Amino acid sequence: MAAIVDPQRDVEQYIAEADANGDKIKYVIETHSHADFVSGHLELAQKTGAQIIFGQRANTEFPH
Repeated sequence: MAAIVDPQRDVEQYIAEADANGDKIKYVIETHSHADFVSGHLELAQKTGAQIIFGQRANTEFPH
């Protein structure tokens, strides 16, 4: 089982690494809202079935 924290937009690297190690990505964790880059959390969750978890500092004020 694997968790990816604050994934960058190119999610294929995470999927390839998990596959190479025989792991399944179960969680995508966002610690904060990202003004510094575009997060790949949605695509990663869609491609792997992982659950997205937002930290308290993520300040999500939109449906997720």
